[in-house]
Amino acid sequence: MRLVKERPVGTGRCYPRHRRSDRSVPEFEPPIWLSSGHAQTLAGSRLWNRWQNPLPASSRSHFTLADGSQLAADIDWQSGRDSAPTVILVHGLEGSSRRSRYMIWTASKFFAAGYNTVRLNLRNCDDTEMLTPTLYHAGQSEDIGEVVTTLIRRGLSRIALVGFSMGGNLVLKLAGEWGTAAPPEVMGVATISPLADLTVSWGLLNRPENWLYRWQFVRSLKRRMRRKAGFFPGQFDLSDLHRVRSVHDFDCFYQARYNGFADVYDYYRRASAAPLLGRIGLPTQIIHAADDPILPVEPFQRSEAVSNPWIARLLPTHGGHVGFFSRFGETGLDHFWAENRVLEFFQKLRRVAG
Repeated sequence: MRLVKERPVGTGRCYPRHRRSDRSVPEFEPPIWLSSGHAQTLAGSRLWNRWQNPLPASSRSHFTLADGSQLAADIDWQSGRDSAPTVILVHGLEGSSRRSRYMIWTASKFFAAGYNTVRLNLRNCDDTEMLTPTLYHAGQSEDIGEVVTTLIRRGLSRIALVGFSMGGNLVLKLAGEWGTAAPPEVMGVATISPLADLTVSWGLLNRPENWLYRWQFVRSLKRRMRRKAGFFPGQFDLSDLHRVRSVHDFDCFYQARYNGFADVYDYYRRASAAPLLGRIGLPTQIIHAADDPILPVEPFQRSEAVSNPWIARLLPTHGGHVGFFSRFGETGLDHFWAENRVLEFFQKLRRVAG
């Protein structure tokens, strides 16, 4: 990936433009025994700890939102926190800052590279159901925006956003909403296996071969809904919970109903980042495997993403969902190809910015 300086109209910042013909990005090659999308997906959630760098004792912080809700985050500060760049990591569906291995691992990688790391929990995640009367959903990009604004007010001047799976939809949607008016402190956004089109994606998740992922999501969503109702008696009707057999069912009975959408299709339309990809006006990296068994790659092959010069797309044939465990380790790095590309992306932005 070669980066050149470019000054967009109306800003005082120099941004890099991705050259798609650049051959400096190492190609992703899976081990023979992890060549399928399912194998990569499962391996990605099991192999993190082997190469994890140590993190200091993380501090638990809370961000109060405009509606009074609170988001919890686990933060690791560098000794010179105000001068260091900061990365905000956003997890996927039913993930969290402390239980999602990809959050901990990626934070450790960035911290070792000199970044403050903010492992952000979405509403209700990581046992924070009591901090907000609302549910979280895939379109709450304004929550991420408020966290960014808060950190800027605290004096942080270089901020990177990284989203995984559903978290990828949130940061891409936020970048599209910002357009060319993103805060100058935001260096860029990067995503690994991002969600972008909810209608298409949950249809893929309902395929018979994806029963394990579907069962895990549904079990976790039901458990969270019961906990939520316990903290807010009388606010949520659980009489339909037994009818939930898929994420789409949950969205029908709970997400759309309790988040102010007309119906589930209105939710999917308004929450999806795909329609906003063409509006993104800051450096953006999208990493998504063609063999992802959970989320389709097609939204990133459409003209909105292809024609936008701010978007750098890495769409290898293999890699699964948040997997990308490479056959070959990289010098000074490890086997986690996607996370290495994300760190490399922001390191180049740092050098360009000086």
